[in-house]
Amino acid sequence: MDLKIAVLGPCKSGKTLMCMALANQTIVPCDYEPTVALRIQELTVNVGPEGELVRVALWDVPGGTQNKHRWQALAQGVDGVLLVIDPQQVDVGERELEAFYLAFAQPAALTTRQCMVLAVDAGGAAAVGGNAAWSGLRGKLGRLQSGFVSINAATPESGAQEARRHLDKLLAGCLARKKDQAERAMLGEGGARC
Repeated sequence: MDLKIAVLGPCKSGKTLMCMALANQTIVPCDYEPTVALRIQELTVNVGPEGELVRVALWDVPGGTQNKHRWQALAQGVDGVLLVIDPQQVDVGERELEAFYLAFAQPAALTTRQCMVLAVDAGGAAAVGGNAAWSGLRGKLGRLQSGFVSINAATPESGAQEARRHLDKLLAGCLARKKDQAERAMLGEGGARC
């Protein structure tokens, strides 16, 4: 089965670094280069207790509201939403995450199991108590599952492992919903159930 996950968040929140780490891409520490249109990272993972093999496309959508005109097209066929925020910029970033949520998750009628907020420390502040500083979002998105990851561009392996643990929870919710929708389609909306 295939899953399309939109990775959304403000500029410089660590979306691209996290996607590259999850896809085991080579990460070269360098100056920040914003995503201009879209970056897609693909990976194959085992999901759920049965370890079902799933192909995942992480759609790394550029931050900033200047790209709003592309959001409707990018949101087509999305199975899940991963909202990424810099834990040091929560007050500013939370409003932008809400805009992404409204544009991607709500039109697709995604459940809370198909959405996640991930605080990504891309600068190594976790070594100075970064995880303790992350207490989740306080606004409308506070009900979504959330987590914290510290990814160092020079040594991304440990951060990628933690990000995969969080991503597994999101993918399990997305996969369950996709299977349920496929079963309903096979039975027809008014089909008899056993």
